[in-house]
Amino acid sequence: MIMLILHLLTPFWWWVMLIPFINSVIRGASALRSFGSGFVSAGLLWTAMALFLNISFTREVVPRVMAMTGATSFWMLVLVTGIVAGLCGGFASLCGFYLRDIFRKQPVPEVS
Repeated sequence: MIMLILHLLTPFWWWVMLIPFINSVIRGASALRSFGSGFVSAGLLWTAMALFLNISFTREVVPRVMAMTGATSFWMLVLVTGIVAGLCGGFASLCGFYLRDIFRKQPVPEVS
């Protein structure tokens, strides 16, 4: 929800990576769950925004982007966009988890 609000209020696209990173630094449970939550949240947000922008007012942009990327259909473009955003969010979230893991205190083994 925070990513959606920031994405609507600011022109910065990198919120898609920053918010999952911070979330995993604070609350990351495991590497797989961190990657999955970042992938799903960023991918769904970016896909929804692509659909919203196409439906609302930017119908002239989509044919230009399709011509630049070589996409054959609008739905393929939306799918690829969602996957790329999901990977960016997932890897950012994974980096946040591993940063947290670096600073987590490990138990010191006792020497007998």
